[in-house]
Amino acid sequence: MNIKDHICPSCGGTLRVDIARQMYECPFCGMTFDYDYFREENVLELADKALTAGEIYSAKQAYEFMLTKEPDNFVALRGISLIDMKMFGVEKLKDVDNYRNVNLSAAGNSLDKAIEVCKPENKEYFVLMKDMLSAGHEYFREDKLIQKEKEERSKAADKLEEKVKERDEVSKDKEGNPMDAHQIIALCTAWLVLWCLMSTVIFAVVRTSNPYSEKNYKNRSEETTRVRYTVQTYNDDYWVIYNAYNAVDTEGMDPAEASEARQRYVAEHTRSYEDRREREEEQREREERIKEEQEEEERLRRKNEAEWKEKHQKDIPVFIAVIAIPSAIVGAIVFSLKRRQKKYNSGIDELNKIIEGHSAEIRRHEEHKNELKERIASSYKVLSCFDPVI
Repeated sequence: MNIKDHICPSCGGTLRVDIARQMYECPFCGMTFDYDYFREENVLELADKALTAGEIYSAKQAYEFMLTKEPDNFVALRGISLIDMKMFGVEKLKDVDNYRNVNLSAAGNSLDKAIEVCKPENKEYFVLMKDMLSAGHEYFREDKLIQKEKEERSKAADKLEEKVKERDEVSKDKEGNPMDAHQIIALCTAWLVLWCLMSTVIFAVVRTSNPYSEKNYKNRSEETTRVRYTVQTYNDDYWVIYNAYNAVDTEGMDPAEASEARQRYVAEHTRSYEDRREREEEQREREERIKEEQEEEERLRRKNEAEWKEKHQKDIPVFIAVIAIPSAIVGAIVFSLKRRQKKYNSGIDELNKIIEGHSAEIRRHEEHKNELKERIASSYKVLSCFDPVI
């Protein structure tokens, strides 16, 4: 929208102000116009309408034209400041989102100029506008910092997830499922306990199964049934003969008959007695032979027992090695896994601290953003008191 104050009605050229003559002059056709030809109310009204409609160029021309006539005009200074702030109305100042694309340098210079040339009673108004501009610019600077912190936190979270996955996927089972360090340690410990129990049982059985020990040794000699002829047997024979001699006196037996009976008994029993003596002698010899065999066998048993013990003297060191070597291997595995866990946990803790640090910075920037937003809102309320148009 062109403003007629800037256009020459004769040739259509842009007019310029001749301050000394207090007139408008066309540099193209030379025509001049009085100030009354262009009324101030019309210029500001057209400028405000152009600003509201988004016709920035026309509005800026009108405000600049007004400032050539009245450099300290409040409405014109405010309009130029709003244009440089890319605000299409005073009410736009209260919305913090409208400060996103503001050119801080251009808007700041415009407000500094307004503060410098404005009337004293309007100075605080423009100071508040500049404070709102600074708050709005800082608000979106904080917003950018928050986005940056969120990106860094997201990167750290991705690293944390990857590191946790690496820590927990130490190996895989037969079905391909991941196994973490705790599961592997538990599995190795269970295997070691089972191995130690089996080794202990085997060791105990071997140590107590010496075949040549007195308890476990079996005499392989055949036991012989022994028929013993004791002193009592001889006594019995003696008394039979004695009674035969005394039968004469005790029973009134004829001496001839007694002698005959005695001879018959002796004849009957002599052969039997000699047989018994022979058998007894054979038995005695056999017992002595068995005794000698048993003594020899006992000697051999003790010798074999000593040799077995000497042969198995290394059982304890072997048992210790059988227990110690797997224990050392399992211990090394557990130590390695623990060390690996500690290393990963240290990195995970560090990443958690980094994430917490980013979160704390985000919270701090969010709080500062809220403070700036409240600051803009409170400044706008003060502007409302200075400017009834708002």
